[in-house]
Amino acid sequence: MEAREALALHGGPKTKTTPYGTGVKHDATAEAEALRARLEAGPLPLAMGPSIKELRQKVQEMFGVRFCVPTSSGTAAVHTALAALGVTPGDEVITTPVTDHGTVIGIMQLNAIPVFADVNPATMMIDAGTIEPHITSRTRVILPVHLAGCPADMDGICRLARKHGLKVLEDCAQSWMAEWNGRLVGTIGDAGIFSINESKHISAGEGGVLLTNDEEVARYADLFADKSYNRSGQGPIDPVMPALNYRMSEVNAVLAIEQLKKVREVAARRWELGERLAAEIEGLPGIRLLRPPAGSKSSYWHGVLLVDKEEAGVDGPEFTRALVAEGISASCPVSRNLLDWPLFRRLNEDPRAFPTYIAPGLEKGRFALESCPNVLALATRSVRVHLNEFCTDQDIDETARAIRKVARWYRG
Repeated sequence: MEAREALALHGGPKTKTTPYGTGVKHDATAEAEALRARLEAGPLPLAMGPSIKELRQKVQEMFGVRFCVPTSSGTAAVHTALAALGVTPGDEVITTPVTDHGTVIGIMQLNAIPVFADVNPATMMIDAGTIEPHITSRTRVILPVHLAGCPADMDGICRLARKHGLKVLEDCAQSWMAEWNGRLVGTIGDAGIFSINESKHISAGEGGVLLTNDEEVARYADLFADKSYNRSGQGPIDPVMPALNYRMSEVNAVLAIEQLKKVREVAARRWELGERLAAEIEGLPGIRLLRPPAGSKSSYWHGVLLVDKEEAGVDGPEFTRALVAEGISASCPVSRNLLDWPLFRRLNEDPRAFPTYIAPGLEKGRFALESCPNVLALATRSVRVHLNEFCTDQDIDETARAIRKVARWYRG
């Protein structure tokens, strides 16, 4: 057993004194060559060019789905998917407040109401148990977010959706190639979306994709994201409904195709490193790494530590300060609480605060901060640690050693 050492926070030696492994997301040679070849092949089309079509096909094959709709961003993909799933003004979409603004922008742009369910404290995500109390006659869609590469409990969520006749949209922006019970996230619900911006597992600069096996959802999504121009070659091209210009550009599609070539490798390396870290800190009282149950896989957008103060003898902020002093890249909390944003604080007091967002049925007090106590607790019990495909085995070993050192100090 490792001896109890003085923390660097208290003048002891640092655990990590070497820099983290680094790398670049973009292969400048390969991607520049792909762009050069595409530009030499002819003018860039306004929409539905050959690279967009190729990207569709490759995503469909990779995920085993019938349809893929590329979009200008992951946020655009959420908005498009919700519209295609039939969300209308005043409808309710149940989701989590532990997410990015991109998850809820689409709900609000449809003048629908985001309903924030509390999270399961063991997973930091919503599940059937936290969702069901919020289901009403106005609920249309459940929108789980697979957080930080870790899949949500899709078995329970899909059973609940079937019970109440609801649609399920998976937000997989942070979770490329993660699996729930052997199935890739994004293929389990009625539709799934992924982001391809610079912060994600792979990047096309900006962009998103919508996945579905529902032909009608795909048809509507194609129209909604492309100004309602019918480019299928069947029927009139003229617009048949109000829509937006959420098209992915041909240039972004070229980059996305190149990035897709390595996404399995990226996710596999992150999974390998995450599981290594989990194994090295297993058994520490009150400290554990967020990961799915056996049979499922996280693609570790980053590492997330959950800290139980009663067992660990320390809370998340103090644990973070100690890790940082040890030379570990760490921060707390892991994710912001949307209910604490000025946007939702203002709407909680005045449902008509914004002239561009008038949701029928939205009432004062709908976004009360105290409505999600488990989310509030995450501010002091969740810690983010650096983990990506560029980390070395040594980086992970040193991270684990620092976590053990800090944990043992506070346990005394």
